[in-house]
Parts: sequence; structure tokens; C-alpha cells
Amino acid sequence: MSAPSTHRPAGTTGRGHGTIVRKARQAAGLTLAELGVRTGYSASQVSRYERGLAPLTDLLVLRRFAAALNIAPHAFGLTPEAACTTPVPLVPAAAPRCGAWVDSVAHGHQKGG
Repeated sequence: MSAPSTHRPAGTTGRGHGTIVRKARQAAGLTLAELGVRTGYSASQVSRYERGLAPLTDLLVLRRFAAALNIAPHAFGLTPEAACTTPVPLVPAAAPRCGAWVDSVAHGHQKGG
């Protein structure tokens, strides 16, 4: 029996996350390409995530989608603190993210780094 992956929240497989992303994207009226621009992925990769062909188990990827679609971090098994303490590299057009670093990251003025 192997140890659990450190790249995914405990108790998740990543398969249901794609459904959450698809429903949130559709509710926001975004195309696959538009979400791809917000998260830094191609429309094809976003589609693979949504359909479960590529599992959404990496914490950074989950944070990118949560931030881009304004999804509560707990929907992906993330804590609000974990989602806010690590800046999520997104393009400036992305949806607002938690934490005061949002504006500085979006404009390339990170503090403390």
C-alpha cells in the first residue's frame, strides 16, 4: 500500500472536481477558452479536467480554478487559509482572489519575495 499523494486534498480523487469546475464555468457564462486564459491552461486541457480525463488533484491547479471561478476553497477540500497563504499565479484578468497580495501579484509587485 503506497502513501497518499501530497498533491491532493485528503479523501479526494479529483474526479468530482471537474464537474464542479464545469458547472461553475457554465454558470459564469465562460467558454473553455476564456477559463483557459484565466487559469493559464489551453481550452483542451480545461476540457480534460472537466471531463475527468486529467484528474484535478494538484493543489496549485485546484487553487487556480477556485480563484478564477470564485469557487469556495472548501468545495475542493482546501482550507481558506491554505488557499490564501500561497499566491496563485494567474493572469491579471482572473477573478478576484483572497488576500491583500491580489493586486500586487496582478500588477507584478509582489511583497516579501
